[in-house]
Amino acid sequence: MAEQHGCQDQVVESLFQAYFVEGQDIANHQTLIQVVSEAGLNPQTAEALLLSDDGMDAMDQGKILSQQHQIDSVPCFIIDRKITISGAEHPEVFLAAFTQIAAT
Repeated sequence: MAEQHGCQDQVVESLFQAYFVEGQDIANHQTLIQVVSEAGLNPQTAEALLLSDDGMDAMDQGKILSQQHQIDSVPCFIIDRKITISGAEHPEVFLAAFTQIAAT
């Protein structure tokens, strides 16, 4: 939803700030709505989404993708749907993956 409204980066940063820095409970609907609305989403639209099943298809697709790539840690990067890099890695690992993709 945030991507559709042009504020995905702001929402992600706000959620990280709220959870990791401020220790807020972003699983609480009111807290989540407050955080995302401050990042640019309409609070009524966010609340309606939380109360609906909209977005479940995207979550199911994400779960299938993570199972296909055997993702068991974060961060995880899938490059061109061919190479999976799990965990924090040095830039050289990414460069090697990009080079390998470019060669194919």
